[in-house]
This record gives sequence, structure tokens and C-alpha cells, in this order.
Amino acid sequence: MTKRPLSNFRHIPDAVRRSQRIVYPIQLGTSKEKTKRGGIGKFAFLVIAIKIISMKKLFLFSCLLFFITAIQAQTCKDLPTHFNSYNEAVSKVEKTTFKVKDKITCYGSSWISKATYHSCDGDTGYFILYAQNGNSYIHKGVPLSVWEKFKSADSFGSYYSKYIKGKYQLKI
Repeated sequence: MTKRPLSNFRHIPDAVRRSQRIVYPIQLGTSKEKTKRGGIGKFAFLVIAIKIISMKKLFLFSCLLFFITAIQAQTCKDLPTHFNSYNEAVSKVEKTTFKVKDKITCYGSSWISKATYHSCDGDTGYFILYAQNGNSYIHKGVPLSVWEKFKSADSFGSYYSKYIKGKYQLKI
């Protein structure tokens, strides 16, 4: 194999350019990539090996991440009936997998930023209201119909005060 000038291949390390076997940066499997003996050059083999190892590591990392996420996810049957604080209740409800999970961003509301609804059975569930000041309010046993009406209300704050607040309390 004759050596070609490497002026067009400046990104190839000098050590590779000076070696007897020159591997040009082209697709694997082409004749220019093979050495005098007919095999794949050392540089190309190294590139292939690194790509295979990287793909295996990425696959293993993805599996590990999925496994960790699956362990941390709770179902409705794992959700406690009693909480020590409202913050704990909000945190546990947010991490649980529900049959019905819905969210609305309350644009135009002066004090509500968003609200979420979580239901195990599709009939009643947890209603979490997030205020603009960072506070959150959680309610238990809220019917799905109340959630649907909240989402379509002209005033989120008025609807919340009139139909949810004080009626569906989560007791600590």
C-alpha cells in the first residue's frame, strides 16, 4: 500500500500519520482502510472497539437508570394513609403512579401558578394547588368532576375558594 499525502487529514494524530499502516478517515469496510495484510488497520480497530464499549456502557447505564426509577416509583397501594406534614404528603403524592394524573398551568391567576390532580380510582383523588408565593395546598377526596370544573373555571381562585377550600381537607 502506498502512502498518500495527509495534508487533507490534519485532524489525524501525528503518530498515526507516521505509522506504516495508514488508516484514512472514511467509512469502515472500504478498500482504502485495509492494510497490506488485508485486515482492518490498528486505528480503525481502536475506533470500532471504543464505539462498541461506549454503546455497551450507555446501554448498561440506561438499564440502571430505569431500574432505579422503577424502584423509587410508588403505586397507589404503597401510598400511606397518614402523613407527618403537608410537605411530605405533596412529595409522596407527586412521586406516586396514579390511574389519573392531570395538571393545569393557571395563566392569568393572581395567586395560583398551577394545580395538579391525582386519582387512584378515577372517581376521587388528591388536588394540589401551587401558589405564586411558593406555598402548596393539598386536598384529599376531591371528585374528578370538581377537578374538571376547576380547569374550566373563569376564575381559578374563586372556584377554589368556593368549591374546594375547607371541603376536602387532608388531615395531618
